[in-house]
Formats: sequence, C-alpha cells, structure tokens
Amino acid sequence: MRTLANEPQVAVVGSGPSGIACAKALVRRGVRVVLLDVGDQLDARRQSLVDRLGAQDHKQWSAPDRQTLTENPTVFGRGVPKKLVFGSDYIYARNDQRAPIVAEPSVAAVPTLACGGFSMAWGGAMLPTAECDMVDWPFGRARLEPAYRQVLADLPFSAVHDGLESEFPLYREPDRAIRLPRQAAAFAADFAHHPPSGSGGDTILCGQSRLALRAADAAMGQGCRYCGLCLNGCVYHSIHTFDRDLRRMVADGSIEYRPGVVVRHLVEEATGVRVHWLSPATHTAGSESFARLFLAAGALNSARILLESMGRYDTPVTFLDSQKFIVPLVRWQSSPIEWPDVNTLPSLFLEARLPSISPHWVHMQVSTMNNFVLGRFGLQEPGGTRWQWLRFGLERLMIAWCGLHSSLSNGFVASLRKADDDGPGAMILTQVRNPATEPTIHRTVRRMMAKSLRGRTLVLPMVTISDIGGGNHFGGAFPMRETPGMFNHTDLLGRPSGWERVHLVDGAVLPSIPATTVALPMMANAYRIATDAPI
Repeated sequence: MRTLANEPQVAVVGSGPSGIACAKALVRRGVRVVLLDVGDQLDARRQSLVDRLGAQDHKQWSAPDRQTLTENPTVFGRGVPKKLVFGSDYIYARNDQRAPIVAEPSVAAVPTLACGGFSMAWGGAMLPTAECDMVDWPFGRARLEPAYRQVLADLPFSAVHDGLESEFPLYREPDRAIRLPRQAAAFAADFAHHPPSGSGGDTILCGQSRLALRAADAAMGQGCRYCGLCLNGCVYHSIHTFDRDLRRMVADGSIEYRPGVVVRHLVEEATGVRVHWLSPATHTAGSESFARLFLAAGALNSARILLESMGRYDTPVTFLDSQKFIVPLVRWQSSPIEWPDVNTLPSLFLEARLPSISPHWVHMQVSTMNNFVLGRFGLQEPGGTRWQWLRFGLERLMIAWCGLHSSLSNGFVASLRKADDDGPGAMILTQVRNPATEPTIHRTVRRMMAKSLRGRTLVLPMVTISDIGGGNHFGGAFPMRETPGMFNHTDLLGRPSGWERVHLVDGAVLPSIPATTVALPMMANAYRIATDAPI
C-alpha cells in the first residue's frame, strides 16, 4: 500500500512472528514502518552448507554434510532435547551480554536475538486458542477471529478438515496437507474406528497436525522433499520462517529494516516515543523519535525494555509457562521404519479435555520415528546390531510432546538488575513451582493410558518433564486487562499502565498461556492491536 512521504514513522521492535504480524497490519493501513531488530543470522559456514544442500536432492547429500546439518548434543543426553538450527544454537541468547540472563538451573527460558525469532527453530504448529482457555482474557475468541483469518491467509497451511474442527476452527481453506507416515495414518484410522470413551465428560479429539508448511511447490517456495530432517531446520524453506516475510517486505519497499540495533529503553514524549539503542557492532549509542512504537522483541526482551524504561529495577514480574512433557506411545502393530524418507514434524494433534482433572485442554503433538528418537537410543540411522536388538520396539514407537495450560504449570519470576556500567542489566530468573503441575501430568497420563487401549495403542507411564520455559511457550508478564490496575498491566491495545504510544504485542501481554500452540494466537493478537491502535 502506498504511503505519504510526510507521514510520521512508526517503529516495530522485533522480527519474530508477532513483530511480522504487527508490521503487516500496519503496512496494510498505509503506515510507514521502521523495523528495529538485533537480527542475528546463522553463521556463514553453515549458511553456505544450507544453500548448497537446498539446491540438491536430499539423496545426493554426503554423510559428512548430513552430520554437520544434524549436530545436536542435547539429543544424546537426558531430558527434553533442544531444537537447533542446522546444528547451531545461535537463536538462544542465554549467555549473550547484549541481553544478560541469570537463571536458576530449573529455568530454561531464554530470549532470542535472531532475525525471525524462535520461528527459525519451530515446527510450524498452528491452532487457535479455545474459548475455555481464554477465561482470564479480557475478551473471547471472537475478538481474534478476523485476525486469525488474516494471519493464516498469509501463511502456507498444511491441514485437513477433520474432528479437530469441532473445537478448533480452521479459519481458512487449507492447502495440500503433508503426507502422513504410515504409522501415523494407522493410528488416526484406529482412533476414528475406536474413539476413546467420553465417560465423565471427557473429550479427546484426534486430527492431522496443522502446520505452517508447504506440502507442494508454490509461488512462494518449494514444497516438502521428505528428507527426514525437519527437526534440524529445512534447507528447502518448506517450513515457514518469518525471516522470509521480512525479506519480501524489505524487497518490495513495504518497510525499512534496521538490524544490529539493541533497544535499551523508551521515553514517551509529547508527540511520540523516543527509542534509545546500542549498536554493539560499532560500539555506539543512538536514539530516534517515532510517532508510535510496537514492542515485539520477545517476552523476555520486551519485559527487559519496559522494566528499564520504567526504572523498575529489582521489581519482580511473573512469567507464565505452558509446562511441556514427553510421553511414549507403543502401537500393537508394527510399521516399517520409513525414516528418513518422511516429514518428521508432528503428524497428529491429540487434544484432551478431562474436566475431573482440568477445565483446560491438554495438547499432544504425536510424532513417528525421527533422528531425535534414534539418537536417544544411540543410533545414527536404522541398521546394525543395536538396531536389530531394538527394532521390535522402535517399529511400534511414537512420541507425544505435550503441554499444559499455564494455570496448571510451573512458572518463573523475572527482575531486572541495574548494571554497574552503561551496559544492559541482567534479568534474574527464579522458578515458581506450581504444586498442581506434576500431579496433573501424571493423572492425565493415567487417564490416557486407560482410554488408549481400544485404539490399539498403549500410552506408557514414562514421563519426561521439561525445565520451566524449555518449550519457549512462556509470557504473560504484562497481561492485558480490561481495567489495568498495576504497573505491569496493559490495556486491550497492549499499552502499559500510564503509557499512550507504546504497544506491547508479543507473548508478554497474553493473560494466560494455552497448552495448544501459542504462535497463532500471539500473532493474531499482535495483528489485532496493530489494526485497532490509533495512528
């Protein structure tokens, strides 16, 4: 959309899902957008490898290239593996002096300074938030529905019409869906023929996963090549990442992009917002005024910026988390291992609402064999003596990556420590244990064990619980309220109490964190705020 040369500029801070959704809404309003970002990139050596392999058929890749692409020491340890990007952990800024973090060992929450944010390592899972999971929001799902439609219209969308729609609308006609592994297709068929009993008001839904993924070649890029390495990043860019949107918007002149900028604090002026930043590459500081600012730096970084701007040092704010845990599933009937010639993103979504345990949905993303599972058993690929010993179990094994609503999850408290020099102060993260979390997880697993047998699948009581914040589904430190009453409350347009021209639009404003996927509601809310904010 054309803009007027004399129209005041509006700033967006951050290039992750929320920042890009916000920028798109502003551009559609004809607003001149400047996007400020740290914008870290994959290192040149790995990027060169990605570019080269992306131009080849995956069957032509050499063993050393595959090994470099899939490097991930967390796969072979205990606990929940951490997703890396083509073998790099550059998106995680735990020990980065540009955004220092001091966290207790049980708190795994970290900020990101990457161009594209955490979307550079996500799985593209997309579900709207159910009405029952928004009871503490100042509005219901209907308020987000126009934004859901607009956000999804801009993305590739692998999905199908199925039983999930009874509680989780699609909001657009899906693109071609990804081809399911045979084991996942058999699981879904068994579920359809022998659905779990709904006794006690329980509701359990099963459907194909909904993913921001191209299953076939399209004008915007290549479709999935079924190379089996989805959990390491996609060299074909079939899994959507938001750096791609950013590049397109810069190329067509929709926005001005300024990377290498670490926003430190904000000052509201009579007619705008002055942004103060550092440029670590040039060791310089700077500032500029904008008519309005939309803060989408990620929940931790946005909280840091606001606490610094308010002078609220050593003042705790509470972050909510959707507690993640992993449960193995074993099928009665074996399926030949198709890996690596499959897509290894989650194949199915299981949604369980068990009123006697919780009023909220428990979300389960079900995956078949992948290199993370093989690595946990000390295998690089199928074959060899060890594989023969393990084959009976591995040909029946599926993995469910699960989440709880934040009201039943552990969380953490963050406070900003003032730096001794002119550098950024550290965010101090301390766990907040919820006594309901582990009992809820184990009760849910036992209930699913009892209900799964008719579907020829056994849920095993072997639960691995992630560290707090380990799933990157945390936020809520500056929640939206109908009537903000505390310094860290925001209004329906994400404005902190007492502020007029600063809008917080990322996960930090969500009043609660659903167990279901967080990216889509977070983007829809950012789009809504940017659409409704006075400009």
